[in-house]
Amino acid sequence: MKKLLVIVMALMPGLSINSFAQDPGGNDGGNSGGGTTEPEIPASYEPIGMPLGGIRPRMLPGEPDPIPIKQNPNPNPHPNPGPRSSVQEPYCYHIDGVVYIEADTTITYINATVTRYDDNQVWSDAAASNTLSINASYDIGTYALKFTLSDGKSYIGEYIIE
Repeated sequence: MKKLLVIVMALMPGLSINSFAQDPGGNDGGNSGGGTTEPEIPASYEPIGMPLGGIRPRMLPGEPDPIPIKQNPNPNPHPNPGPRSSVQEPYCYHIDGVVYIEADTTITYINATVTRYDDNQVWSDAAASNTLSINASYDIGTYALKFTLSDGKSYIGEYIIE
């Protein structure tokens, strides 16, 4: 048993001997008291990863909250679209009322609007680069994001601030 404990301790130095269950009969190699000891969890412990059930925890202020987007279908598609592009899809997120759009390095212009559904308030901006930030609102509500890139592709997305 002691050899196994030495091997485990060599492979996992973060474990302590107190975290192993002791023999309830008190036969623990000379230590008195028998029984089981539970490892102590620090007060600052926070679980890592998604909780059971896959529900995303509410974002804290100051943390980026991704905005899911999809390409807006072209109302007048070309009958022969040509070769497929290997350009990365844009990445959109919001932090404390500011919406950020980051596109591929080949993009040279972005034009975007954010609309709050509750009162149809609109914020818009444009940038002659592959990134754009729009100072929208941090008020509770549902917002729509629409933007067009210099390559002619349009995207739509929606996010909620609770």
